[in-house]
Amino acid sequence: MMTKIFVILILFITYAAAQFDSGKYSRLYADYRLAPDDLMLMSPDFVANAIKNLGVRHPVLKIDEAGISVEERPIYHITFGSGKTKLLLWSQMHGDEPTATAALLAIFNFLGENTEDPFVSMVQDRLEIDALIMLNPDGAFRFQRRNAQDLDINRDARLLQSPEGRTLKRMKDLVAPDYAFNLHDMGGRETVGKSRKLLNIALMAPPFNENEEDSPSRIRAKKLIVILLKTLDPFIRGHMARYKADYMPRAFGDAMQNWGVSTILIESGMHDEADPHFLVKINFVALLGAFDVIARDRVDEADAAAYEQIPLEGPDLFDILIRDALIMNGSNIPSFRGDIGINIDHRLSGDSVVTSCRIADLGDLSITTGRAIIEGKNLVVTPGLIGSAGQGGEADHLFRAGYLVTSPEGPSFQTAEPEWIIPAEELPLYTSVPAEKMNMKKSGLIKRGMNAELLIFSDSDPAQLESENLIKLIHNGKIIELNPAK
Repeated sequence: MMTKIFVILILFITYAAAQFDSGKYSRLYADYRLAPDDLMLMSPDFVANAIKNLGVRHPVLKIDEAGISVEERPIYHITFGSGKTKLLLWSQMHGDEPTATAALLAIFNFLGENTEDPFVSMVQDRLEIDALIMLNPDGAFRFQRRNAQDLDINRDARLLQSPEGRTLKRMKDLVAPDYAFNLHDMGGRETVGKSRKLLNIALMAPPFNENEEDSPSRIRAKKLIVILLKTLDPFIRGHMARYKADYMPRAFGDAMQNWGVSTILIESGMHDEADPHFLVKINFVALLGAFDVIARDRVDEADAAAYEQIPLEGPDLFDILIRDALIMNGSNIPSFRGDIGINIDHRLSGDSVVTSCRIADLGDLSITTGRAIIEGKNLVVTPGLIGSAGQGGEADHLFRAGYLVTSPEGPSFQTAEPEWIIPAEELPLYTSVPAEKMNMKKSGLIKRGMNAELLIFSDSDPAQLESENLIKLIHNGKIIELNPAK
């Protein structure tokens, strides 16, 4: 027994002198992940069951209900560790921001299962980690930002009119944390400074007063952020920024800083990679890295002045950007040149995720960029009026009215007659009048807010729009290549 204790002690001392291995914990995330592939489907019931299972599997975790939501869903509180330095974390106070909830579930799964690991043992001995997971379960149920009162919980720090806000304030008073982590998702289209690079993670040490002055708590928060940037640099170099926001006394991050708690805001953006859990993994690494630095009492080794050198977030980009194309907008207005910015949005409908594709802006959009870019110098863009062969008897009618007929699997030329492209001189009529008759007038325009169902031709002369020159189709948020060779 004494030998085992001695070995553990040696490992602990050895670990205390080592550097945090961010690559190791990045690889470990997959082993402790609990969230589904699609984070939009991580419902309050799913999270409740996951937390209950964590309590059964890992008795070292203390789990209780810290409060209830407007619609009486439980708000769960998990505690790990018994150290003197206390941390308070909360996730999904906006119901449509699930990344940190998935990360926290994995973190507590990892901590609970590895209590003899030197790193975990150090964290358990030196820190007390308290987390409110999915603070806004009613909003999460609907996958919407606000709670069931239609209140933004993150604007309720002063009045405390929401039960969820009162739960967070009560937990702050109960725990008396040294550090707080306010965990969010961004819109996913933000960029880094003037670089036009997609922003993956934004961090901020929220101000505590309107002059945005420093206090001891804010200086510590700035130092910790500087260290976290170094921790994440191997994974998302060039894709991190300072979150851009003014002082908001009614927001919980600013209030926490004002109350003397060193508060760090972590905002997750979006990543181009196919891995839907990439930013969950980044949060997993960032938070474990923060635990490591705080447990070792190494926060003050960082230079707070370096925080001000972090680039601010830049302008938003578009999901799809068509540059400098000839636009025929389907309303008898003469064609003109411009950029078209398209955004793809997802909403929850029952147990399904519904995708919509909208034209967000058009004109001169040269100040920004897109995740996907179509160079349109020699292209003509027209309204698509894309019908589906899955609509049964209406499909043929849609086709004859000037629609491109598709199947549920994508474009189908088998169902169309050879003359399925309308003569160019008739295009303005067929992209507005038939749509209006089908009660789909909005589909027949290229205008802000309209559906982005678009046909893209390879000729710059609208008088030569022929079927063989149709090269791309934008449908349901996807760019479908019809004639890649062209």
